[in-house]
Amino acid sequence: GFHGHCNFEFDLCSWQQLENDNSDWLIKAGRTDTRGSGPLTDHTLRNSSGHYLYKENSFSKSSGDIARISSPVISQSSRECK
Repeated sequence: GFHGHCNFEFDLCSWQQLENDNSDWLIKAGRTDTRGSGPLTDHTLRNSSGHYLYKENSFSKSSGDIARISSPVISQSSRECK
């Protein structure tokens, strides 16, 4: 894909998990582990097999979890900025 575009179908593309945190964003497809959370479909494939970035945030997890991710700079005028 072009600079700044990522659909997360295969990997994080040019997005990066940051090291100064104690948790990570996950690439997920379909339902999440927590009932009633997360999308039923992704925005790219518009079905349950499409992938998206996800961070588990249920009350069963310890408070204070920090997950940081860095994306390329995306211009407001980009057709990918919606």
